[in-house]
Amino acid sequence: MLSSSVAFIFTVCNRFEPLIAKVWKNGSSFSIKFTIAMVFILLCTFGSTFGLLNIIRYGYGMFTTIVGPVMLVPLVISVPYRLKKDREDGILDENYNLVEGE
Repeated sequence: MLSSSVAFIFTVCNRFEPLIAKVWKNGSSFSIKFTIAMVFILLCTFGSTFGLLNIIRYGYGMFTTIVGPVMLVPLVISVPYRLKKDREDGILDENYNLVEGE
């Protein structure tokens, strides 16, 4: 876990440093990165108290309940529409196979 956490903190610091630097104008680069790293380490430490099994058991279930319909409904609508449109445009044949370019 130690090797992945170093890469995670490095990535998070590089991602959020420009955003924080706009708000915290008089801070040095080191102080901004240190603050970002400490905040995320504290968040991860707090999150780890829930336990990995509980996060998987409850978190994924809640995530699927909320996000599932948001992703599934557009997929159910867009895929048949796209197949129909590509068939009408001549990209797909009557068996929905890709027509080779001329």
